[in-house]
Amino acid sequence: MDGDVSDSTGTAEFAHQYPDRYFEMVITQQRLVTSAVGFDVQQYISFVSTFAALLTRSHA
Repeated sequence: MDGDVSDSTGTAEFAHQYPDRYFEMVITQQRLVTSAVGFDVQQYISFVSTFAALLTRSHA
């Protein structure tokens, strides 16, 4: 799951190789973290990719 930073973090390459396992969540970090938790509850392993400065918005 990516928070619209795939060019900077290198996840664009992953998205290209595994399009069915990549989720672009744009700049909505609350939705990004909530979706990751939902995936984890369903026994999937999620990986969240975003900038720390943007991730601080997801705690509210």
